[in-house]
This record gives sequence, structure tokens and C-alpha cells, in this order.
Amino acid sequence: MKKFIEENIDIVSLFPIVTTRSTGTVLEESFGLTVNHKTCSGPLGGDQEIGGMISLGELDGVLFFRDPLSAHPHDDDIKALMRICDVHCIPTANNPASGKAVLFYLASLAAERAEALASGDETLESVIAARKNIPESDVVRDYKSNQKKVIATTVGK
Repeated sequence: MKKFIEENIDIVSLFPIVTTRSTGTVLEESFGLTVNHKTCSGPLGGDQEIGGMISLGELDGVLFFRDPLSAHPHDDDIKALMRICDVHCIPTANNPASGKAVLFYLASLAAERAEALASGDETLESVIAARKNIPESDVVRDYKSNQKKVIATTVGK
């Protein structure tokens, strides 16, 4: 991750950064980047905190590089984070190649938002609200529909 950030700092520095505590400290001390929000370390709940931010519509993409040849002591936490990214259709990168793709997507999204703000078509508040109101994925829509049926059956209506 450190090498990837070093090679792409010009793009990464354009975005609000959310990290676990250890990663955030490395980014701040190695590159002077501003980390907007540091969660607990991953094994102490930081991965779940990031997942919660995704569920609330607060994040647009995730870079979470893993070493595919090593075991991770908090593998279940990592799987849960990746699952929530999939549920909410959040672009996710697990290695430098997919990281580049996610960065280009985020840069494109940021440019669209900046253009909308500059043209006067949008206010900052409306851009933030739109970000939190992205359409639900098919998975989420189907789940909610099935839950309504379960609740109706359970309640007896």
C-alpha cells in the first residue's frame, strides 16, 4: 500500500481519506497526507467502522490491499468489509492494479461533482445529499422486499 500511495499521491491527496489507525499514521508520517478520519485498528473494530460509513453512504470507494500469500488474524473482519462493499456497490481495490481503476473512478466522480458545483447547478449540500442517496443495489432492494414479506407474515398482516 505504501508504494502504491507513493506512486499515486497526486491523485490520492485530492480525496478525503478514511483509514484504520495504523494505516492513517503511516500515510501522515510518510507522506504528510491529511487523514480526515482514523478508525480503530482493523482487528479492534476499525474495519467494521468503515463498513458502517459505507452503509451510511459516506464513502465512495475502498482501497484495502491484502497480501494473498499470508494469513490475516482478522480475516473475518476483512471479509465483512468486502461484503458490505459488495452489498452497497462500492468500488473496491484489493491490489495495486484494481487500486488504479478505483482511483480513476474516484477522480472522475470528483470531477463531475466539481463541475456541477462550478456551474451552479448544485450546492455543496445537494452534492453531499445526492452522494448519500445513491440508488440501492439490486441485492439491497431484493433483501428489503423479502424482509417486508417476512415482517408482514410474522405480524400477521
